[in-house]
Amino acid sequence: MTMTDPVLRTAVRTRADVSALNERDRRLLACWLSDCSAQPTLPRPAQRRRKRVLMTVTVCAIVLVPWVAYLAIDLPEAHHAHEWRVVWVGFDVALILAFAATAWFGWRGRQLVIPALLVTSVLLFCDAWFDIVLSWGTHGQRSSVLAAIFEIPLAAFLAAVFHRLFKTLTAQMWRDRGFEGEAPALRHAPLLLRAERPKAIPLS
Repeated sequence: MTMTDPVLRTAVRTRADVSALNERDRRLLACWLSDCSAQPTLPRPAQRRRKRVLMTVTVCAIVLVPWVAYLAIDLPEAHHAHEWRVVWVGFDVALILAFAATAWFGWRGRQLVIPALLVTSVLLFCDAWFDIVLSWGTHGQRSSVLAAIFEIPLAAFLAAVFHRLFKTLTAQMWRDRGFEGEAPALRHAPLLLRAERPKAIPLS
């Protein structure tokens, strides 16, 4: 330790000592504990897995651009679909399972309620989109629009709850890592599970 290293203003020997710390010292202690428990770098197998995942999603994003352009030009305006009933019954079963998982994990206060909220919201948006687009100009158009009036606000509500819970979790992790100030917006927040500490964040 050098003379410029920050120090705790009071000694910490018991739980009561931790509770008595001021905000600055609590953050400093959390920062030290986080640094001691985190690995200096990701293990090589984890680095390889991370690289494979990122390469896969990057390639998919690039390849899908010309594929969508091709479909927009080549696909016919109308198409007779087989197993129509199986498709929609299967989709609604998936939606039921998503709602059930969200309720199950939510009532029990489990972390998995957060991704369950996101999945349910996305499925509701997809359901509204396909219902309206595929029924447009048919006798089912009216019922699809009425269903979407219920589904879209519900999907937006679940997405908002997901955002609030995820932001709260990120803020808690931010404080536990000992970072100063408020956690940044989610689109700017670093991946806090990584071992590296964001360089722009002051530690004291």
